[in-house]
Amino acid sequence: MSVNTQKAQIPNKHRGQTGPRTPAGKARSSRNAVKHGLRSRALVLPGEDVQDCESFLTETMASLQPRGRAAEELARQIAETMWMSRRFVGWHGALARIGERNTPEPDRAKMSSIELQIAGIRKQITLLQRDPASEVPLIVRLSLENQEAKVPPREVCDLYFALAEKHDLDEDPKKLEKYCLDLQVPAAAAQEPWRWSGWTIGLTRALVEKTVAEGNQSMDEVIAEAKAEWEAGLQDQRTEARRKRAVLHEEIRKLEQEHQDLLTERIIAEDPRQDLVLRYDAAATRKLERLLKMFETAQKLCRRTE
Repeated sequence: MSVNTQKAQIPNKHRGQTGPRTPAGKARSSRNAVKHGLRSRALVLPGEDVQDCESFLTETMASLQPRGRAAEELARQIAETMWMSRRFVGWHGALARIGERNTPEPDRAKMSSIELQIAGIRKQITLLQRDPASEVPLIVRLSLENQEAKVPPREVCDLYFALAEKHDLDEDPKKLEKYCLDLQVPAAAAQEPWRWSGWTIGLTRALVEKTVAEGNQSMDEVIAEAKAEWEAGLQDQRTEARRKRAVLHEEIRKLEQEHQDLLTERIIAEDPRQDLVLRYDAAATRKLERLLKMFETAQKLCRRTE
């Protein structure tokens, strides 16, 4: 059969498809055949955390204290080999747990569900890593920001009603509309101030000043009190965020363990499981030993030349 005849038999939808062309697409397709990852050359596999990897490599290389370019390169290889060798720990643990029970055919849908749960928890952890000091309340910002800076209208109205409630003032929306008209806010906008996009720090400050004056308080007193309360609560917020992060990390650990068990059952056949993991683990150990010997030699040579 000629080449042209073979091409003619290819369905139209497949013609001209040459696979991924971008670096990102090629990187994704290179992982299509990844099963257990024990022999993978990729430093970070799906399910592993990039930040954890980077911090592990940095700390490991720093602890080796390499001297010279050759030692630095070997230290990098040692750190990477140690990072990838950590995968064997998860597999050994999974094999031990599986050996203690008879499990049914692993549920792929459940594995996908676990992966989604882990991704969602990681997003929560990322949000909790933000310093609460970066989210300054509007009442405090009134004395810090440019008077012409724009303010979301909903924040302005929320602040007005919060102050009215705190100082036992009239919370009637008509009172807010009157204040807006006094500040020369357009009549249509004064009726629905939570929709008006013309609010600035200066205009919000003037509104707050009118509001608190009804309670016989000065603007500076109200801002100083709010700032003190906010600063006092920062440490409590940071402590609570650390506690929540610890709880979420523990949830991830348990989910990853469950996922590892399911993955081990699905990927590696029953009989050669232990043998396969042990062989790969032994190969990685031998590689690490060779690198350590080379690193030690490079360090000695560097000290002699100094």
